[in-house]
Amino acid sequence: MKSTDLALIFLSLGILLAGARIFGELARKVRQPAIVGEILAGVVLGPTLLGRLFPELQSALFPTSGAIAVFFSGFQSLAASMFLFVAGLEMRPSLVWTMRKSAFGVSVGGWVFPFALGVGGGLAFPELFGREPGQAAWPFALTFATALSISALPVIVRALMDLGLYRTPVGAVTLASAIVDDLAGWIVFSILVGFGAQGAAQQTGAHGYFSGGMAVLVTVVIVVTMLTAGRVGVTRVLARFPAGSAQVTTMVLCLALFSSALTEWVGVHALLGAFLAGMMVGESEAFREADRKALEMFTLTFFAPVFIASLAIRVDFLAAFAWPIVLSVLLVAFAGKIFGCALAARWGGMSRIDSWTVGFCMNARGAMGIVLAHLALQSGLIGERLFVALAVTAIVTSMAVGPVVTALRKSA
Repeated sequence: MKSTDLALIFLSLGILLAGARIFGELARKVRQPAIVGEILAGVVLGPTLLGRLFPELQSALFPTSGAIAVFFSGFQSLAASMFLFVAGLEMRPSLVWTMRKSAFGVSVGGWVFPFALGVGGGLAFPELFGREPGQAAWPFALTFATALSISALPVIVRALMDLGLYRTPVGAVTLASAIVDDLAGWIVFSILVGFGAQGAAQQTGAHGYFSGGMAVLVTVVIVVTMLTAGRVGVTRVLARFPAGSAQVTTMVLCLALFSSALTEWVGVHALLGAFLAGMMVGESEAFREADRKALEMFTLTFFAPVFIASLAIRVDFLAAFAWPIVLSVLLVAFAGKIFGCALAARWGGMSRIDSWTVGFCMNARGAMGIVLAHLALQSGLIGERLFVALAVTAIVTSMAVGPVVTALRKSA
């Protein structure tokens, strides 16, 4: 790597970080999620705006080939894994067990309805949902369905806190259901990516050591082991070190990296390993609040904003923006998640207002939805038009939670 390449890498990272933070803070000032500003920063610095006004400058800062492009590709993978690791720290498996009766029905409804709509829509109306020529029908439909089925736990937690519902039965059911949906979603999607890469239809096995059904079986074994014996083992190891020490932070980061390497090697995506590592550590008694805040602070102030902004510097949002596709995805996303969760909650005995509250909260996709869409685009499972539609959906569903639920509960 040349000295000029290294200088450009530092410059590009600094510009991305500054832009993401500035736009993120502006979004917060108008009471919107920071992700709205971070994506907007990427749109401004990408081919959508900077590339149109100053194409040579944009291509110099963010080239699509060469050493700098290779670095950014690797950085995105690391940043995405760290982001999913921190998201995993927020998961509470014990909460799922405590609320299992109520959460099970809501999580099933929140998965089955949108997943069925996604598969049906992707197969029956592929052009309407942005399937590109040459893309295989089933991988596309399954990826689209999975994107519709996940929720964004960080957005949901923040919304419940702002609404004063975090420590209520409604909040507990919503959080427990979101944990189940996200875990299921990332397992399914990681397997799809493992079979995907470029030319998903022509792949007959995963890109890692295992292939076919064996990769799926090994993945299930890993998930069960990490969330049972793995959690016990992590607590015992971390308990040997002083709370809040550098040793604890190092051990936890090593666990995230090793877990990512394991799932990538198996043939599913590294993000699943990072997500599971976060779940293993999150409820450990040996992992104190100070440790959590230190990891979250660094990840959410450096990795996350740079990563989210970088997702938009490779896509021309104006060229890839198709109103019919965006509106169709928005309609299916809202209908599937809200009605699926609300009907399941109502069937489980919750009041009408509480049921709709759960539905609208679970509908938030946030950064999780954008990360999934980016990985699907990167793996060739979807095209740029659907990526843009899913990014817009993630932003709109996150923005809608607060105002809609506030109005809903005031009307009760």
